[in-house]
Amino acid sequence: MTERLNSGTTAGPGRGTTARPVIEVRDLWKSFGDQEVLRGVNLSVLDGETLVVLGPSGCGKSVLLKHVIGLLKPDRGSIVVEGRELTKMDARELKDLRMRYGMVFQGAALFDSMTVGENVGLPLTEHRGIKGDELADLVETKLRMVGLAGVSHLEPSELSGGMKKRVALARAIALDPDIILYDEPTTGLDPIMAEQINELIRAVQRKVNATSIVVTHDLHSAKFTGDKIALMHDGSIEFVGTIDELTRSDNAAVRTFLARGRESERDSIVDGCLIDPEVFD
Repeated sequence: MTERLNSGTTAGPGRGTTARPVIEVRDLWKSFGDQEVLRGVNLSVLDGETLVVLGPSGCGKSVLLKHVIGLLKPDRGSIVVEGRELTKMDARELKDLRMRYGMVFQGAALFDSMTVGENVGLPLTEHRGIKGDELADLVETKLRMVGLAGVSHLEPSELSGGMKKRVALARAIALDPDIILYDEPTTGLDPIMAEQINELIRAVQRKVNATSIVVTHDLHSAKFTGDKIALMHDGSIEFVGTIDELTRSDNAAVRTFLARGRESERDSIVDGCLIDPEVFD
């Protein structure tokens, strides 16, 4: 049975006691041929909250994220964003809605043929027609927010994996989105860089106060970035709650995942991996 927080209570530090749902996923089902991927998913993400969808690879996390942004349509169920039913929107309505999203893709998904500045500035040019000095100033502002001031002239091939993730986040927040979606933001990074990306996600959240969903299989990342955790197992949500509630849960799927996650954490501990939070202020 799914464990849940009070639907009107936020879990984030320093937040108020009540908040409205921004994203509501209701009884969502999706199959690809004979393979059933989503099996009645129910989730609610509150205003200004960071919800982590945690679970092993192949459990349906990224498929869920693609439904939330409207890239896939469910077999049945609904997705309500700001009180509007996403699954019934036409192409124009979906386009308008996506203007309010920022997306950080798993592999960063930067355009190799563009500089860092051109990658970050693309949404501003395409959707707002901003050019010239104004564009350059806005791009530099976004890069500074992710700790990469002065790199707009570089090519993606000149960046480390962690820098590419930062540029991807700068691009995602270029249009000042209300909702930010992260697909496996620390995958492929070494432990030190992964820790920096976790710090960055939290720092950006404080700055822009967006409603966020982080999809990950990384237990440490979930602990650090999430106000609330949703554990996904075999296409359904087994648990929703705070990290403290997660660690105290008696749910069998939760206990199994935590045991595996602790083993993984022990394997990746790096002594002295401390991040200065002032770097992100």
